[in-house]
Amino acid sequence: MEHKKESKTDEFAHTEHLKSENSNTASTAASISNGSLDTYSYKGWLNSDKFLKRAMANVGYNVVGGLIVYAVIFIPIMLIALFIGIFAAMIGSGN
Repeated sequence: MEHKKESKTDEFAHTEHLKSENSNTASTAASISNGSLDTYSYKGWLNSDKFLKRAMANVGYNVVGGLIVYAVIFIPIMLIALFIGIFAAMIGSGN
């Protein structure tokens, strides 16, 4: 099996591509330091460069997560209490 060698133009194109990626990264880093652009492509609050936005995202997720957990615990307990109350009322009304 023969291995095809890259031609000089292919190597040059690859090198130029790497150079352009590095210059894009440098220009992006420069614009980030100016505060005009976030670092990440996903624009959610958890990935923001701003501390306050990340903190508020954490607080929001904590509140929603707590509500979900408490709902999962609270609803079965209330249903059990309701059934016990109905059962007690039925037994108490038999006198």
